[in-house]
Amino acid sequence: MTAVLLLASLLGHELSHALVARHNGLTVRAITLWMLGGGHRTRRRAPDAGADLRIAPAGLTGRKKDLIITASGKNVAPAVLEDRVREHWLIGECVVVGDQRPYIAALVTLDPAAFARWKLRAGQPAAAVGDLAGDSGLRAAVQQAVDRANAAVSRAESIRRFRILDAEFAVGAELTPTQKVRRPYVLSKYAAEIDALYA
Repeated sequence: MTAVLLLASLLGHELSHALVARHNGLTVRAITLWMLGGGHRTRRRAPDAGADLRIAPAGLTGRKKDLIITASGKNVAPAVLEDRVREHWLIGECVVVGDQRPYIAALVTLDPAAFARWKLRAGQPAAAVGDLAGDSGLRAAVQQAVDRANAAVSRAESIRRFRILDAEFAVGAELTPTQKVRRPYVLSKYAAEIDALYA
């Protein structure tokens, strides 16, 4: 039996292409979501071919192997949060963490071009990400992205803390050739930064 999932929305100026998944064989077509308002485009990545899109016992959808189980036993699908955080114009990448931890947190990178614009407006055009990672204005901008993501989930699934990384993710390291995050690599490379989120 073939189960077809159709995701389409026309909310304001939002237009979403369809995701079609076959239950047997799992054929997945790309999803692209464009936000035409606000002077920027928003993207959502398609799942990997062969990704397990079955509904998890807790009613979650996503790649089953990527589900995070917090210390309290809450199942969290990171893609829901990560996609919504990445929709913010300033964000480059987002990796949600919290497996066997007391709450959900996130590692965030900034989009280089967007960060350059933000620095100009903040009057600090020569500063690097590392110089401004603790800046209240920059953190407030990233918090907006986090708040928007948190609005889509329960409190138990929400991002409580985040860390702005001072480097971009690179293909062959943090990213695959198709621009998907290599989660195990990121969790290993940034283990100290993740631990600091729970200190």
